[in-house]
Amino acid sequence: MRRALGSTFELGFEEGETIYYERSGDAVWQAFVAGYGPTKALAASLDEQRREALRRDFVTFHDKFAAPRGISMPRQYLLAVGTRR
Repeated sequence: MRRALGSTFELGFEEGETIYYERSGDAVWQAFVAGYGPTKALAASLDEQRREALRRDFVTFHDKFAAPRGISMPRQYLLAVGTRR
């Protein structure tokens, strides 16, 4: 970003972490397939068998973050803020 924008923008960066909470891995699947564009588009493009395999793997992955009250999945982020010079 500095190479592409650094001569035009004063850039600042912040790293952090959020926690995604959901009641189950299946609930995460339902949320993503209904409202997260890339997952929704991928799921819609697959035949029934491949979509079910994707759902199964997706749920299994998210179930690894199970906590006593549901899924608690940490997600790292990098925030970039630019002010035009």
